[in-house]
Amino acid sequence: MLTKFVAPYGPAVLHDLVMPLPNVRANIDHVFVSGRHVWILDSKLWRPDTYRTSRGKTKRGNEDFVDANGKNIADHKTYIMAKKSLAQYLDNCGVTAAVHTPWVIIWPSNDDNKLRVRRYHPQGAVAMTGRFFEKFARWRLGQAGANRDIVKVLSGLVR
Repeated sequence: MLTKFVAPYGPAVLHDLVMPLPNVRANIDHVFVSGRHVWILDSKLWRPDTYRTSRGKTKRGNEDFVDANGKNIADHKTYIMAKKSLAQYLDNCGVTAAVHTPWVIIWPSNDDNKLRVRRYHPQGAVAMTGRFFEKFARWRLGQAGANRDIVKVLSGLVR
């Protein structure tokens, strides 16, 4: 979906970047570069339901949103870490960029239209449905040509 924003001399999209931190295995799904602006985009495929965060804990429907080990799937500090590490990495490489608050884009795993994330508040990020993102992204992300220095530096992080 992101490729429709890319055009010659326009914004750039990079996929599957290594987080520039030692001993961290997390990846960055997508990075969108428009001018000197950088957005971290994390894609999720979740079961349609209502997701909401209260007191730092996220629930899916009325249940805790946890994996098989009981670890909460939606409440971690990865987005804070991703933004800080990417901004620091670019700065260390001598490149000036505005790294924006990451976006978590949640797509429904089936055709049920009951995916609600308005009350889901991931730490250090903004959540939205894929449907909302499709309408909102072109206007908010911009269409300026990607800064070549930023793209060159971030390309070194692509897996």
